[in-house]
Amino acid sequence: MIAEVKRQPRSNRRLRLSTKYKRNLPADLLSRLCAICYYGLYTTGVNACMKERMGRVRSLQITDWCHEIFEEFVPAGGVYIDATMGQGQDTLFLCRLAGEGGQVWAFDIQEKALDLTRELLTREGMDKRARLILCGHEHMDRYLEPESVDGICFNFGYLPGGDHRIATRPETSVAAVEQGLKLLKPGGMMSLCIYSGGDTGFEERDALLAFLRELPSRQYTVIQTPYYNRSGHPPLPVFVFRQK
Repeated sequence: MIAEVKRQPRSNRRLRLSTKYKRNLPADLLSRLCAICYYGLYTTGVNACMKERMGRVRSLQITDWCHEIFEEFVPAGGVYIDATMGQGQDTLFLCRLAGEGGQVWAFDIQEKALDLTRELLTREGMDKRARLILCGHEHMDRYLEPESVDGICFNFGYLPGGDHRIATRPETSVAAVEQGLKLLKPGGMMSLCIYSGGDTGFEERDALLAFLRELPSRQYTVIQTPYYNRSGHPPLPVFVFRQK
């Protein structure tokens, strides 16, 4: 899949999308992603809201970028999973998206992660919107029914500020993604923040990408948005969209 976004004259600035491969993509998915990259908002005109959001998008780190895409494509007030709870930032984001009528399930194997997340949610007044589960994410199917979830967030690696030896592993991470795909509703999506190099090595990244590469294209669309101009081994944002 190759996408190209071109600027137009200021008097008629619109998004033009040139695609050389878009078979089996959901309707307007590619154009919406390109619009977010270009403007930070899916629109065909320029206005104050768009300009403000465009500036915000250009400074995004990986978790913020994943949140931006997630919020664009996942309906508010739904059922969501934070598959890697950590310090609770993704859980908090999902709780805000869930609102009063939604539901968030968050998983981690470390009691410290649950304590940090619980403190954060309580401080923000969101503690009633999430269920915090002390369990490996590869077992999330024990808690939710198939095709019952609108969106799932993964942020692999280790708990920031914690023991780097306790981190996600290739075999359980792939199993968790596989289980998560079964839980997604048609039209749902999954975001993955994948890290490599340093303490995490490359095995997990390679195992996840190998698994995602083999997903049937008629059922799933997988899109990578790498940081091409960062040195070393920058994190890799990946998005999986289940076809409706």
